[in-house]
Amino acid sequence: MHPNYPAGNLLKGIFRFHLIFLVILLISTLSGCVDQPLEQQQVSDTSSVGNAALDEDSEQFVNPTSDASTQPPQVGGRSLFTASEEAASRFLSQATFGARSDDILRLVESGNNFSAWINRQIAVAPTFHRQLAQQQGLVHRMDVWWSAVVDHDDQLRQRMAWALSQILVVSDFPTILRNNQPAMLDYYDLLVRHALGNYRQLLEDVTLSLPMGIYLSMKDSQKYDPATGAHPDENYAREVMQLFTIGLWQLDQTGRRVLKAGQPIPTYNQKDVEALARIFSGWGSADAFKWGSDFTRPMKAWPDYHDSGEKIFLGHIFPAGQTAAQDMQQALDILFNHPNTPPFISRQLIQRFVTSNPSPEYVYRIAAVFKDNGRGVRGDLAAVVRAILLDDEARRPRDAADAFGKLREPLLKVTHLWRNYSGKVKAGNYWRPEMDFLQAPMRSPTVFNFYRPDFSPVGELRDAELEAPEFGITTTTSITTATNTLFSMIFARWDAQSSIDIAPLISIADDPEKLVDELDLVFLAGAMSESMRDRILASLLQQSSGPEQRARDALYLVISSAEYAIQR
Repeated sequence: MHPNYPAGNLLKGIFRFHLIFLVILLISTLSGCVDQPLEQQQVSDTSSVGNAALDEDSEQFVNPTSDASTQPPQVGGRSLFTASEEAASRFLSQATFGARSDDILRLVESGNNFSAWINRQIAVAPTFHRQLAQQQGLVHRMDVWWSAVVDHDDQLRQRMAWALSQILVVSDFPTILRNNQPAMLDYYDLLVRHALGNYRQLLEDVTLSLPMGIYLSMKDSQKYDPATGAHPDENYAREVMQLFTIGLWQLDQTGRRVLKAGQPIPTYNQKDVEALARIFSGWGSADAFKWGSDFTRPMKAWPDYHDSGEKIFLGHIFPAGQTAAQDMQQALDILFNHPNTPPFISRQLIQRFVTSNPSPEYVYRIAAVFKDNGRGVRGDLAAVVRAILLDDEARRPRDAADAFGKLREPLLKVTHLWRNYSGKVKAGNYWRPEMDFLQAPMRSPTVFNFYRPDFSPVGELRDAELEAPEFGITTTTSITTATNTLFSMIFARWDAQSSIDIAPLISIADDPEKLVDELDLVFLAGAMSESMRDRILASLLQQSSGPEQRARDALYLVISSAEYAIQR
């Protein structure tokens, strides 16, 4: 770690977590203490190694200040990349499932017109997962997800759908959903359809989605019946407020909590939950209220089960005699138009695309776009993601803020690898990625996603009051398992769940500097530290192996590094 950077720096936190394999890989491999090819090495999952590693000083390996456009030449007096190349790669790492070499080149040739790139992405036809499954004859929905996000061009839409799937969570842990994978595809397609549309319509379609109705038990929720003891279910009513719209605490437009006498102010209370549960009563499957199972259509209102009495929710009166649809529309309008919703949702989207700790000013600017896209429209998600990606805080030099950046999601490391080297999942063989990466589309362990947006690991990050959501699934075991899985993929091991084609790297592997430059630009946007680059080059130059082995070694060292682990 560079001595001039404060202890709270995100890179320092991720670095300490990655010492388990950094000490093994970067010391043993790059220092020349061993001379066998990396294909013979894998990370060991031993707690004794992990505990010892945590006591090591790690500063020799990472220099977070490296920026090719501003730093001195790194190797041989050369400036490795132009500022345009670095900027293009960095933008694509935020906006897609992984920057690709050809895409970087095209974006640079366009003059890095990021706004025009976003316009083209908005215009690209969406890739719907159910349709893709039918076209390709895929059985497992995970296979469909891999294909959609790796092979198809609507990258921005798919990235937004992925982000929304972590906010508007449905998981197939309930048996009935696990046994209805086509319905799970339909729910994901709902997110794809509205990913660049309007949040109000998305919220309504999510509310009436049968998978959501099952997952958060709004389906078959009915009015109070003294004869049977039945009463409205409160589950969806609570989560649509806490997680999907207004959050727990009153916020100002920068996303910070509003305090009264030094204490945060709740946005709702138990009476609001009970009232909203009554408002949402009376919805069931399209074919039958109690035992219906028509997954092809949204839920239907069944008047006999709806509580049509007067209700008061968040200070708003719902007149007696309204239908279930009228009650629902009024409630969703209230939540959508609540002052909390723009900063609450905007901040989470910034975290999913750009940085875990956006400044209050960044949140304020994005929330303002959520409130009004410039044409009087509230909730325009295309305008919101455009503002997120083009904001000065996202585009300014990487070292402009110490805490800027985010830990890369484990699955996005895989998609980045596959998008560059024609990665293909073996059909039916990789439908449980959570076993390796503690992440799988629509398979989070709870409605709170794989990790909470305000999660901060104990230690330096929490002491510095920094959030790092992805650290919620970063453990000694998950680091080891994920790294070994990437190892198997890159070295084409028998246990790899996919195949990749690294021919483009093999073709330049006789020139180690060119090889490392290519990997630096594609995976680190030209930000590889001088120390890391020198050590990888030293390792490659001392080996007598052929170009294929050299290409695989270099790729593995880059993609398993602590520097790549942070997207900055």
